[in-house]
Amino acid sequence: DDIRFIENNKNDCDMVIIESINIPSLASMHIQSMEGITYLARPNIGYDATAWKEYVLDNIDNIRSYDYVLFVNNSCRYDFLIKDTIKDMRAKGATLYGLNRSDEFTDHVQSFYIIVHKSLTNKQEFLDHWRLMRPITDRRSAIHNHELIFTRNMKKIGAIVDSLTTYKLLKNTYVPDVYHEGMGELPPFMKKKLLSN
Repeated sequence: DDIRFIENNKNDCDMVIIESINIPSLASMHIQSMEGITYLARPNIGYDATAWKEYVLDNIDNIRSYDYVLFVNNSCRYDFLIKDTIKDMRAKGATLYGLNRSDEFTDHVQSFYIIVHKSLTNKQEFLDHWRLMRPITDRRSAIHNHELIFTRNMKKIGAIVDSLTTYKLLKNTYVPDVYHEGMGELPPFMKKKLLSN
């Protein structure tokens, strides 16, 4: 799934960085043979946000050279085309965009994927968020120490926030009694999980 996602999207990206836990199969010739792919192995700690933090702090000048930066968490990722997602983001006039927004605790973009426009990455407050982010040890700290604070901080510097799906709280325990029209509001990866179960 990871390789297919990269293959389907790499031609629409100027640079692709894979930061993964150290799994030999991901460091195989599949990735090594793809031009423009940077592969970084790391210990399996700190959830997606920690990987993003490490890369941002070490490569802020590189990040600021792009119009859009897409942070993807592949444990929740569903198949999508980056060019279509950015097209929707631009149509909505957003500068901070995600798959879904949640009102759990407070309004925030969830980290299934997050796209950030250069109008935000070029500000000091963007870098400050990652420098000051507290450790991520579990799902709750990922929400509190990253998702909530990141959305709040970006709003403070003028972010226009939007998402692909309808504003909706997604709970891990959500199970519909029947397949009904309400499923239309769920992002595709949730539909896939529900249908497969």
